[in-house]
Amino acid sequence: MADNNTTQVYEEYRGVESLYFAKLLKDDAESISWDTPKWLAGVAEISRQTNESTATHYYDNGPKIVIKSTSGDDITVSTSVIPLEIQAAIGGSDYDEETGAMFEGGGVNQDYFALLYKAKTTNGKDVYVARYKGTFSGVSDTTHHTEDDSTDANGQEVVFHGVETTHKFTKDNKARRGLTVVDDGKADLSSFFTTVQTPDTLKAKV
Repeated sequence: MADNNTTQVYEEYRGVESLYFAKLLKDDAESISWDTPKWLAGVAEISRQTNESTATHYYDNGPKIVIKSTSGDDITVSTSVIPLEIQAAIGGSDYDEETGAMFEGGGVNQDYFALLYKAKTTNGKDVYVARYKGTFSGVSDTTHHTEDDSTDANGQEVVFHGVETTHKFTKDNKARRGLTVVDDGKADLSSFFTTVQTPDTLKAKV
């Protein structure tokens, strides 16, 4: 029987935009900080899978306890062609400002990044997402084919592997992988893509 005191709203996700990244500068017990977020590329699709494992423990001839752990997130992102300078930054390659060339190989510069984007629901509400710490893979993977009389063209696909921060936030003394907030008028989201918002910096609208 339905709860008559609860308003039932049915909605789905439809739309995604504003794909940004920010280099993680510091993450330790004292503090956490990022560079200013930058636009990554046009975004066509984002799918996120949380990596979880469970184990059932038996006592008195029956299943009594379920142990659950979460290792992180894999976020697959389909994009337009990523500019070479950004490919180099998030993929660990070197970029030559003078020639505009990306030099691959010679070792990988392993940096961590935040990933930011905005989704939308079918009722028109924006959903803001920030993932705090992760690395990118598949950045240099591309597909090229000959031009023909079709409209076929290829973008790129990268995977963001997210983990929890080392830093524990003051608000709840917990490390976090990220935050998701619906723009329903409660949170101040005016600077969401100019600075990485955390449990300590996200504020309610006055």
